[in-house]
Amino acid sequence: MGNKVLVKLSPAFCIMLAMMLLILPLKWLAAAAIAAMYHELCHVIAIRLCRGDIHRFSLSADGASLDISSLSAAQELICSLAGPIGGLCLLFFAHWIPRIAVCAAFQSLYNLLPIYPLDGGRALWCGITMIMPENRAARFYKLVETVCLAAILLTAVYGAVFLKLGFSAMIPAILIAAHTKFRKTPCKQRLQRLQ
Repeated sequence: MGNKVLVKLSPAFCIMLAMMLLILPLKWLAAAAIAAMYHELCHVIAIRLCRGDIHRFSLSADGASLDISSLSAAQELICSLAGPIGGLCLLFFAHWIPRIAVCAAFQSLYNLLPIYPLDGGRALWCGITMIMPENRAARFYKLVETVCLAAILLTAVYGAVFLKLGFSAMIPAILIAAHTKFRKTPCKQRLQRLQ
């Protein structure tokens, strides 16, 4: 447990951060950064409580991720859910830190989507591999992920057409679907990276 943690910062993250600094109000950007740090801190605390080691902390265009030692499926389930649950708990403090609470809530809800590599996808994978064989778990996982993506896309189409939000309502759904399509889905029980 006393090993050093390698910190990796990708050029894509720096470019994304620079674009966000140009586009977003500084107060909201700071709130989102604090909420993201709190989210990762919740993961770190859960990993340490499960006696896991953190080998690398990475910041990329996909966000922050932690490379960790192997944990049992139950431990990884707990560690995966620690970040989003911690973020949702900040809603209790919304009166005092409204921007941070709102950012943390949105980050948590996004991260709970049952899509790999998000925390919800990882938690779903760990949970189903604890109760069914891996080949059936992979089929069930793919079904849940497909249904979730279809629901996201249908909601975006509904917003674009019936609520007259235009094509801008489609952009987040298209990005989520594209991100998922070009990502490798989990193929083993112990995935060693937390978002």
